[in-house]
Amino acid sequence: MIFLLFIGGVVLALWIAQVVGRVTFLEVRLAQLEASLERATQAAPAARPVPVVSTAPASSPIAPSVVSAAPVVRETAVPSPIRDAILPEAPTLAIDDTASRNAWELVVGGNWLNKIGVLIFVMGLALLVGYSMAHVGPAGRIAIGFAVSLSLLGAGIVMERRDDYRTYAYGLIAGGWAGTYFTTYAMRAVDAARVIDSDVVAIALLAVVAAGMVAQSLRYRSQVVTALAYVVAYATLALTPLGSFALVASVPLALSMLFVAQRFGWPVVQLLGVVCTYALYVVRGQVFGFGELDLTTFAPYAALAVYWLLFEAADLMALHAASASTAPAMPLFLLNAAGLVGSALLQLPMDTPVPLSVFLSLSGAAYLGSAIVRSRMLRDRQVSDDPIRDAAFGSHQGAAAVAALLVGWAIELRFTGSRRTVALLFEAEMLFLSGLILRDWVIRTVGSLVAIVVSLHAIQGAAGWAGPALMWSWSAQGALGAAALTALVWLANREWLRSRTIAPQAHEWAYSPIATYLVVLIARAELPDGYSALAVLLFALVLLEAGLRRGREYRYEAYVAGASAAMVLGGWFLSHAFFIEPPTTLSAWRMLVPAIVALYLAAWRLVPRTGIVDTDRRERVIAAAIAETLGTACVVELQWMVLDPVYVGAAWALTAAVIGGIGLNRKVSGLRWQAYPLVMLALLRVMRPILEPAGASALEIASAVLVIGLLYIGSLAVRRALAHMSKALADIEDAVRIGLSLVATMALAAVTYNELRPTLITVTWGVQGIALLATGFPARERLMRLSGLGVLAACIVRLFGFDLPQLEALARIISFVALGAFLLGVSWVYTRYREQIQKFL
Repeated sequence: MIFLLFIGGVVLALWIAQVVGRVTFLEVRLAQLEASLERATQAAPAARPVPVVSTAPASSPIAPSVVSAAPVVRETAVPSPIRDAILPEAPTLAIDDTASRNAWELVVGGNWLNKIGVLIFVMGLALLVGYSMAHVGPAGRIAIGFAVSLSLLGAGIVMERRDDYRTYAYGLIAGGWAGTYFTTYAMRAVDAARVIDSDVVAIALLAVVAAGMVAQSLRYRSQVVTALAYVVAYATLALTPLGSFALVASVPLALSMLFVAQRFGWPVVQLLGVVCTYALYVVRGQVFGFGELDLTTFAPYAALAVYWLLFEAADLMALHAASASTAPAMPLFLLNAAGLVGSALLQLPMDTPVPLSVFLSLSGAAYLGSAIVRSRMLRDRQVSDDPIRDAAFGSHQGAAAVAALLVGWAIELRFTGSRRTVALLFEAEMLFLSGLILRDWVIRTVGSLVAIVVSLHAIQGAAGWAGPALMWSWSAQGALGAAALTALVWLANREWLRSRTIAPQAHEWAYSPIATYLVVLIARAELPDGYSALAVLLFALVLLEAGLRRGREYRYEAYVAGASAAMVLGGWFLSHAFFIEPPTTLSAWRMLVPAIVALYLAAWRLVPRTGIVDTDRRERVIAAAIAETLGTACVVELQWMVLDPVYVGAAWALTAAVIGGIGLNRKVSGLRWQAYPLVMLALLRVMRPILEPAGASALEIASAVLVIGLLYIGSLAVRRALAHMSKALADIEDAVRIGLSLVATMALAAVTYNELRPTLITVTWGVQGIALLATGFPARERLMRLSGLGVLAACIVRLFGFDLPQLEALARIISFVALGAFLLGVSWVYTRYREQIQKFL
């Protein structure tokens, strides 16, 4: 796979060189056409003045002579190669379709095969120099290499003078220089051709050859020749064993390539230099089987450092030479960073992270220094509209981002547990503060990316997870301490932005929610069940106060945390009461009372005051209603936990009466809507023992009567509040009020039916009907009057359906007489006060 990547890189480099060569060829051709035009213009005959002979008559005193020498403009056909090539006359326009279709054959045969042939030939020459021949010693092999290489070079120089062979000659020149450089390199690096034992002498000779390549490039100014020569030179170096001298030998080659590229402004040559240098470092031993680098020595790391410094210096020079409004043509900065890190990852052992972490730390420090240098160099440069592109092409933001990522990676490899979290937290905070001080949102964004990793580590540590991929090894206390420190720093960051009126970026809004979540996890880990939910609820109250004074996001976090904590607390009591050991009364008082106080205090603080916008008003009204509801639920649960079961229903009903009364008095519909289901729950609670066959005690009957009476009172009280409401809401609440009254009537009839003797039921129902009518007339409550009539109708049905056939004579007489008297009395009232009753209808 690596071999295929190497071959693909070489092919890509050749293709780029081919494209650049085509462009260069067009430039040369255009220069030739312009020169031809200039020569043709200079060689054209100048228009001579034509004498004008006077035709005056003979008697004229003026003899025939030359009167004037005014030139006569004549059209002279001056050959124009550019005009003829670009704008030919219509009759001579002819396109050879066959030649156009077959032009690719000329390109492949005359150009591509030339470049590929040179590459293969020089690689064969390199193999020949390294081959151990029986009758040829090292000096002979070197002589053969120089003879062939210099022959190629000389033939290319001679043939380059002819226009028809110029493209072909460029390939020979490139191959000649590549062969010469490799042969010089083989004099020291290849065992079969070694004739020099001194590294200093060998490096000096390589520098001389590299200088010759530079001089040739300066003469021809051909990017194609230069790129091809260097690509072939790198390809031949890849055929030799990998060692310290091999690493050093590539330095003059890279240095000369960068010099030529900077001299002529050839970004493609710089690109080839980065790709070939790092590719030669990485794949030579793995692809061609010459062994890997000895990582225990200093040479591999020194070579990487030299490579990086060379290309970093070239990038800085390109930045310095670029104008204030332009950027370098090639992202040399990113290629250099990718080559450095990629080479280290492919060469350094991954099973022992210490060497890799040291390398990443040193690289991060180097990029930090580069960021400082770039910042000083580019401080007067105009800010671009695309800072991300500027960072990718080598601004100080890009160098700082690479430094941050490398250091963060080193921290991930070197540290574990809470130390890793704290170290990454320190790095993220430094980036955040640097971005604020420098007013650079790119650096702030990089800090936010590191902050995401910090948050994940802190959350995972505080939650007590032990994922097999990360292998946490710290103690619980250390993890919670790191999580608490992270939460504190995130809240400080958010407040710093607010104090300086700096608009947070999209990802910086997460500082506060993550801090809140970390506090929740810490409370969950530190406190027992139940108490942890209470602690979160109290913290939500603090967040709410901060949200009312500082920022809206704190209110939203308080809503989520508080509601969740209240529901978890209530669910904890219910689950323990039904499925686990019931909690003690003392724990209920300790947990539920503070929760009730916190929830009602939150509802009171959320009640909208004057000067609040409509959006916030609606939000706070809804939140206050939810807080009140949760507080009421906690009150109900507390009563259920601490009171005797006999008193629970009555306590619930009295609670509903208090809440409903406050809602009526303050005109808060939310409180009334809390009272309605609560009083119905109380009714179900008190009616359960009454409906059981065993019967109810006197205290249970009194509780039921109390709840029923509160239902009647609530129905009458709510009717007065409907006058101050809109019709739609009034109709809804009126329907609820009617339901409460009817349920109370039926419940009272059920109590009578279940708790009295059959002989007294009809008479008692009659008394209930008379009481409803007596209450409905002065209260002007038609619903009660109709309910009373309905109860009397039930009495009549029972009288003839049950009392007449089943009761004893005396009980039957009493029922008939009493009910008859009741009905006559009701009829007399309707007759006597007909006009007044008409007003009530």
